Amino acid sequence: MTDKVRKIGWEKASLFNKNFDKIYDFWKQKAINEYNYHDDLKLIKEHNKVFIYIKIPDINQFTERDNWNINPFDDEKYYDE
Repeated sequence: MTDKVRKIGWEKASLFNKNFDKIYDFWKQKAINEYNYHDDLKLIKEHNKVFIYIKIPDINQFTERDNWNINPFDDEKYYDE
């Protein structure tokens, strides 16, 4: 099974190799603050760049819906009087 990911940024590979801990901690804190993500980051190196990703949950929009019978327009306030 594949993981769905979202790219949150990139850094030059040379800088990433020199200051790995500092740069990783920066992106980890950004993932926590902006995306409320507390797992490890996924790093992929391509063409002298390191792309930083977070994993996103796999949601099946068709089967994991709480209640299929809710209609937002059933309320009286949506009808013209």
